[in-house]
Amino acid sequence: MLPSVKSYLINQSLKHFIAVAWLAINVVLFYYTFMYYYTGPQFYYLHKMLGLGLCISRASARCINLNSTLLLIPMCKRLITCMRSSNYLMGRQARRMLDHGKSFHIYCGHLLCFLAVIHCGAHGYNVVYFSKYYNPKYSELNVAKYTNENPLIMLVTTLAGLTGLFLVFTLVVIAVFASKPMRKKHNRFWATHHMFIIYYGLLLVHAMDGVIKYQTNLDEHTPGCLMIINQENNDTASMEPIVFPEPEPHPEPMPHMKKAMVKREAEQEMSKRKTHKQSKMRKRDRKTNRTTPKKPPTQKVPQMFDDTKFHRMVMPEPEPMPHGGDVQSNGTLEMEKVFYNGTWMSAKPCNQPRPKFASCPKEVWIWLCLPLALYLVERLIRLFRVTNVPAEIVHFKLHQNEVMELKLSQKGFKAKPGQNVWLRCPFISHVELHPFSLTSVPCENDPTFSVHIQVKGDWTSKLYEALAEIDKSQPSKQDTTSGHQNVELMSNRQDTASPIELHVETCNNQQNIYASCEYQNKVTALADHTKRESEKIVRKKKKFDDTAENQFPILRSIFIEGPTGSAMEDVYKYKVSLCVAGGIGVTPFASVLNALLKDQSVFKNMKLQRMYFIWACRNTESFEWFANLIEDVQVKLWNQSSPDLLSVHLFLTQTQQNHVESQCPTLTKLKRCRISYSRPNIADIVETVSKCHPRSTVGVFSCGPRKLLEAVKAQCLHPSSNTSTKFIFNKEAF
Repeated sequence: MLPSVKSYLINQSLKHFIAVAWLAINVVLFYYTFMYYYTGPQFYYLHKMLGLGLCISRASARCINLNSTLLLIPMCKRLITCMRSSNYLMGRQARRMLDHGKSFHIYCGHLLCFLAVIHCGAHGYNVVYFSKYYNPKYSELNVAKYTNENPLIMLVTTLAGLTGLFLVFTLVVIAVFASKPMRKKHNRFWATHHMFIIYYGLLLVHAMDGVIKYQTNLDEHTPGCLMIINQENNDTASMEPIVFPEPEPHPEPMPHMKKAMVKREAEQEMSKRKTHKQSKMRKRDRKTNRTTPKKPPTQKVPQMFDDTKFHRMVMPEPEPMPHGGDVQSNGTLEMEKVFYNGTWMSAKPCNQPRPKFASCPKEVWIWLCLPLALYLVERLIRLFRVTNVPAEIVHFKLHQNEVMELKLSQKGFKAKPGQNVWLRCPFISHVELHPFSLTSVPCENDPTFSVHIQVKGDWTSKLYEALAEIDKSQPSKQDTTSGHQNVELMSNRQDTASPIELHVETCNNQQNIYASCEYQNKVTALADHTKRESEKIVRKKKKFDDTAENQFPILRSIFIEGPTGSAMEDVYKYKVSLCVAGGIGVTPFASVLNALLKDQSVFKNMKLQRMYFIWACRNTESFEWFANLIEDVQVKLWNQSSPDLLSVHLFLTQTQQNHVESQCPTLTKLKRCRISYSRPNIADIVETVSKCHPRSTVGVFSCGPRKLLEAVKAQCLHPSSNTSTKFIFNKEAF
């Protein structure tokens, strides 16, 4: 059990610490704000009118401001990418926490909705009591204009009420369409989630009405100052001044207090009568010289109210009442009942100037100015870089299982293996952005970069259909009779007005697609074609060039945003890495393999000594996406005398072995890989790695279906066997 606890703490300790610290900050902020409005003398009269509704609404509002601030920070992708790329500022565990930015964003949203419910409930309570306990003596403190004003009218006729209603509506729409069932409809989720602009605008305006007010002349007017009247002679000259620092409203006594007070008054009346009767008997005995026998001492009955201690007891907050005791029309002071020293006594307000009130300062600007400024700067940078520099499709290929490969080129684009990009295609949608993992990054020999996209929604379906139409229209379809063909769009332009050039390159099945289809600046002639066939292809190519740009606008309408950081960047920073992919989840690892193949500088800077690559697919057609890439990397590592650097294990989950060996020539390229015809057993894989690398730290990277990610994470947190190897789990999440 000890290794399980150790592995769990290694992977989750910092995450849980941040979660506990975040919740603790919210609790402490709520408590201190509550006590500030509960005990603050400047809020005495407002608290006496509203009770606990004032404290709860203000405390929840401050927590809402905090979480609205934290909600924006994980969405600053460029800032997080810059922080992640700095090895001096961010350690390994800190970079892992940056990868959980999306989860933290979701948790902040959940807490924000919960606090919004509390805030709305407290303000609903406040609106009712503003109307119910309207006091004309403090009209500047009240939102209501008269007693028992309709609370709904108060909501729709005040700035705070209207903005509050729209804030609730905006937050409900965002939360509903961000839930798991509705998130599958990406277009609706994307459109409604951008209502956050309305939310933050309303949040800045919400507090400008100045509903919450405080007393400004505390030095002239002491809140709660009353004069206790001497009830024996009712002499105003013998008044005792007393100040109630806590704004405790005092309505009619509670039912149990009424019974106790009635009982006490009856006992006092009986004792007065008894003492009066005893005094008469003593006078009569003195006249007759008779002595009365002494009664045995009786046990003293304890009183329910102790005069010396009762005023120190913490009383439950009673129902709020309007503040009483003020100058009447005839110039006399109104009296009110106060509970003091264990009994109800008459009191009058102290003779002092009237209180003055002013609206509380707006705090929301203090909370939101920095994150809003950071997010605004980032959005401006994105807008400038994305809209002015479009990328061009240099090459595309339609694979089986509805997967398309795009090779793109953009001037000045730089990225690291494992990073992501966001694509926008105005031909499909002017506003939608979709994230994709880079399968190759620019290097010295090849300035292009590529992505592999699988059809999983409306946006990807439209993109696939547009590329399929171009593939059918290209002239080489009817002119070549052998080999597998790729459409490659080349640009020899010196400026943006140059046309697109297209050429067709025939590649044999035995030929390496990634090595032969490189970025070139001229039309290549095929060796097995005759001169007449080549001229025919060129003529049809020229005819196609004249109409390609106007007929297929998608070729010039791909815009790139990014790159953004990803957990897969750290693959080279571990001595041992275990990469587990499922289906199209192999794309972030493809960029890692491409870097090993094309970029020689990777070997100089990396710590990696052994990488286990596990890839599970349903059928063999999926292996064709990167079969040539895996083979080329293995050949290069063999030639560099480091074949042990990469160990590849492929899994076929829904295909029989006999059927594969007879009908799939693709597997002949993967002869150096181990192939299994079953689902991967993650427990056995982790145990094997732990035996091969005892007392080592293994970086585990996974991308694919949810069940695969959960299985890999479970084995990293709780290994099936006792081992001294540390497994640090990382996952790809957009």
